[in-house]
Amino acid sequence: MSSKTNKINFYLIKDHLGVDDIFKDPIADLSVIEVREGYSLYYNSKIVIPAPWVTDFFNTEFKEDIGDREHHVFNSASSQAVLIREVTINGDSHLFAICFGTGHHMLKKDAYEQRFGLLSVLNVVDENSLRRIDKHDISGTPKFTAEQLSKKGGQMDFGLDFELDILLGVTGTLDKRLRREKYKHKLFGTTLSGKSNLSINAKFNIENVDRLLKAAYVASQMKRYENKGFDWIDKIELIKKKTTQFDELQAELDRRLTNDQDQSKVWLAVPELVDWQNIQSFYFNNDQDNQFGDVSLTELQEVIGQPLSVDLLKSTQVHALHSVGERDAYVWSAYQCLYAEIELNGSSYILINSEWYKLKNDFVGDTNAKYQNILDNYPSDITFKPYVEAHKDENGYNSSMTADIPDALCMDAKNISHGGKYSKIEFCDIFDVTNKKLIHIKKYSGSSVLSHLFAQGLVSAQLLLDDSEFRTKVEEKIKSPDVGGDYEFDDEIRGFEIVYGIIKKPETPEIELPFFSKVNLNNIFSRVHNMRGYKVSIAFIDNESPKKKDMREDD
Repeated sequence: MSSKTNKINFYLIKDHLGVDDIFKDPIADLSVIEVREGYSLYYNSKIVIPAPWVTDFFNTEFKEDIGDREHHVFNSASSQAVLIREVTINGDSHLFAICFGTGHHMLKKDAYEQRFGLLSVLNVVDENSLRRIDKHDISGTPKFTAEQLSKKGGQMDFGLDFELDILLGVTGTLDKRLRREKYKHKLFGTTLSGKSNLSINAKFNIENVDRLLKAAYVASQMKRYENKGFDWIDKIELIKKKTTQFDELQAELDRRLTNDQDQSKVWLAVPELVDWQNIQSFYFNNDQDNQFGDVSLTELQEVIGQPLSVDLLKSTQVHALHSVGERDAYVWSAYQCLYAEIELNGSSYILINSEWYKLKNDFVGDTNAKYQNILDNYPSDITFKPYVEAHKDENGYNSSMTADIPDALCMDAKNISHGGKYSKIEFCDIFDVTNKKLIHIKKYSGSSVLSHLFAQGLVSAQLLLDDSEFRTKVEEKIKSPDVGGDYEFDDEIRGFEIVYGIIKKPETPEIELPFFSKVNLNNIFSRVHNMRGYKVSIAFIDNESPKKKDMREDD
């Protein structure tokens, strides 16, 4: 073993690729040092440039005379190098790329195995020895997050949602004092971090690095992570950009955008949670003469007047015009607003907020079966009136619907301040006092709106069940002049029903939820069923308002 501890950061190259296929630049343009036979170190010569912060902040350049030439005092430089090593493991050859400096930027993103490091760490470390996770939450508005523990723990300590989170990376530790981990500690060191790459600090150098590469490869091929409770990570996989798979999906998306018959599962929706009361209308690019009540591919195509494509959507802006003035409340690219569900080469994929995901077939089947079970067995018994143009918005509909339910209270927009992470809570939109139904209603407009709807019902129910202070605040809100009711909760919450009402889009007899809205809904129903005191149901509300193109005609 090396006497010095080195940071080793390496990737497993895909089996079908050779050295000529893995670099972004042509291999002939790279410098190379043959360190020894079978060890080729490719690098970009170090480029020294003036540090950009000098002119950005000081509006000048600091120079000094060295010999007969003037030189910048402050410079930036970067070193990029990748050691390529081919190793034979169980009779098969495998190629590894060991990166130094910013060498990983030299590699093509589709040249290496995407989960090599992640699986290596999960298979090597104890499931309760995790220190950090990197995840992608794909419910509603997708977001990337990293969470770190002050001491080692298990996946439950990170609050992972096994259906809505994609595990991208993990950091774990090994304890050399434990007999079962002593040998692994000699190989991998104390701390291992894995994503696409595996990064460790251990006593390896060029003399013995083959041993590390072989051990890491073997670790990445194991299935121990399944028995450690991480089998859920195989349900969904992020497709990285600048890969062949990503390019194929973009090409198929282009084909479907240009074929009207294939647009049933390609649609536009706002890509984030918005305050609909602040939105007057939507328009595309700078064309305020054509305004719409919502975003859709049909209206977009009418305005653009040419066949749609991925590149066109990326260059097209969607504006949400503010309700109180000639300014925008929100602006996105049309591609950000694009959602798609695609079957390609026998697999299911979904596009959410510019990201592609591959879905495992059993995950798709299980999700659809659970969703159909909800539709078949948990429909609301409330007779919801259709949404019509006269309602104008959700508040108008909720007020009208409340009047049709005996002894009901309209709680729409009657927010309750409750501090902490919840801040302002909407108890429900309509409270059916007699039948103890908490009705939550939203107009359908993509997964982010549905995510908010489902979360609103769950959070309210949890607080009502567990927090006496929140119950008191609800009682006070009900008695306030703007509600004008009178209700007191029993000490024990029981017999209540959470009702989710989704208002369809105009001229849409049936509604097909986005795949991850189905996942989210299944998750919510399961959690509510496990809460004492509650039932849960769902309703899809007809929308008989006209599908308007020009909102200004109403003025």
